[in-house]
Amino acid sequence: EMQIERIEGEGDISGPVRLSSGPWRIEEGWWKDAPAAREYWDVEVGAAVYRVFECGAGWVVDARYD
Repeated sequence: EMQIERIEGEGDISGPVRLSSGPWRIEEGWWKDAPAAREYWDVEVGAAVYRVFECGAGWVVDARYD
């Protein structure tokens, strides 16, 4: 099972991942002929938890949990 060990280069969010959970595969535009699918992860970096997905060569933050 894959685990995310480190996030790099997402703005101020960089460093080792203390805890990760996922992936959750979500399809966007499921009603279209070619829906886009992404795998989302929840990761703890520093003192915050983020929902991220991989895009190309890096990670994109979709949400930050308070």
